[in-house]
Amino acid sequence: MPITTKPCEYCDGTGEVAGSPCSYCEGTGRQSLRTDAHDQTEWNVKAIVDGLGLSQTLLFPSYRILECIDATEYNGLTDAQKDGVKVLLSCTIVDLNDGMAGKTRLWDWFGAESVTVAALQALLDE
Repeated sequence: MPITTKPCEYCDGTGEVAGSPCSYCEGTGRQSLRTDAHDQTEWNVKAIVDGLGLSQTLLFPSYRILECIDATEYNGLTDAQKDGVKVLLSCTIVDLNDGMAGKTRLWDWFGAESVTVAALQALLDE
């Protein structure tokens, strides 16, 4: 039978980080051997959220934001706005909490009634 897990790299297999259950392995001390790019990005987001002690987790990997962007709407942006979207996505993690630059700029650039903002709002409502 093949081994499908390994010791968690985040908590070194202890199941705890700073006295709390590890959020990556959910306290089991084991993690999946699956290591595709999306899983690795999700792990990085969890590590940052845990490391900063954030309770609000409206931080999203850039690829999830990218999936919400309507191509037609993106093409209708000015060159400066397109550059802004590129810079935002290059950050790897986008903060969509109210009042944060990521959310404010995306809503301003695409417009509150856009398909893109509707998709981003659906992401927030998950």
